[in-house]
Amino acid sequence: MATTIALQTIQARMATTITLQTIQTHLRTPVCVNCSKVALQKFPRWMSVRTYGTARAADLHVDSGANVDSEKEGPQREKRVHTYNKVPDWRTPTELAEYLTQNIVFQNDEFLAVNKPYGLPIYQNDTTSDELCVNDVLKLLQNKLGTDRLMLPFSLDIDLQKKSSGILILPKSVSARQDLRSFTKIVRSAQMLPQTFWAVTVGVPIHEELNEQICVMQHQVGEYIMNIPDKIVPNKRKDKGRIIPRISHRVLDKNTQLGCALVEIKPNYTQWDCLQVCMAQRLSPILGDHQYSGRVKHVLGRPVPVEPKVVKPATQTLPDFVRRKLRLGFDQVHSIPLHLHCAQWTLFGHLKKKKDQPLIINAAAPEFFNWTLSQLGLELPVVS
Repeated sequence: MATTIALQTIQARMATTITLQTIQTHLRTPVCVNCSKVALQKFPRWMSVRTYGTARAADLHVDSGANVDSEKEGPQREKRVHTYNKVPDWRTPTELAEYLTQNIVFQNDEFLAVNKPYGLPIYQNDTTSDELCVNDVLKLLQNKLGTDRLMLPFSLDIDLQKKSSGILILPKSVSARQDLRSFTKIVRSAQMLPQTFWAVTVGVPIHEELNEQICVMQHQVGEYIMNIPDKIVPNKRKDKGRIIPRISHRVLDKNTQLGCALVEIKPNYTQWDCLQVCMAQRLSPILGDHQYSGRVKHVLGRPVPVEPKVVKPATQTLPDFVRRKLRLGFDQVHSIPLHLHCAQWTLFGHLKKKKDQPLIINAAAPEFFNWTLSQLGLELPVVS
């Protein structure tokens, strides 16, 4: 009789031990086998873990990413901030000036080039906004750098410059500013392509390489003024209500399984959101384009163009597998920044003393851009 009781006691202890080891393996949480108590305080309300008897591992549906820290012991695990929400933090003009000083990529007697972050406007159109802009800190930059003058260039596409990141050229004198303006006119008339942008696209362009002109005009869509593509009409090429940029694109890398690509874009215009309009027209909208991406829909996995005259701005729609790769919930897609980065400027001729060689200015991509490439299995080219 005593032997039987002893065997039953040993079997009960073994069952408890095995069960607790199963819980420990499943939850990856320390378990005290001797006292038969689980060293875990934070359980879902529906789950009851007792200090006696057994508990099946199948009953413990705990997410491996859940917070299993003790409520009573140790600090709570901090909530993670998504990469897209990690923006440069400046609260005063002095802090912004310091940030831009640390991100100078080129400087000579005539020009200063900075690697502008995403979301920083060049100047503020809305006088009621307290958002800082580059124009607010030009005087501070002058003092920090010891230059006599620092100016904004002519003909800035302010909307693009705010939504994109990358090289921003600031003249140091009136003559340098005029030279830059003349250079811009020459580039457009000769259809040269001095700027190089990198873009992550949702969809792989049908053509690996394409260099052609497009026509962009403005159109009223409900309460919005939208930029839409139009046919090129020879006798309307100089119409003030439209522009005809030449835009070249080349696929640098692609992930056909996810349907994403890293694309190099070279324009001779950047006004009127023509880069975003162009890539949407080519059925590969830029990631983070919440204004024009709705012009492309997918039917049975194939991109289909939508009439641009009826499409209003809206949060970009991503395939589920792409959204999951970017670790975003449905309600977080709106936070994706525009993945359009001005990586290179090539200055020719009279903008430099040595006219036999172009001056090439490069700027590294921002952190969120590199993170996205890593998540989507894409790689940047090596910049010489």
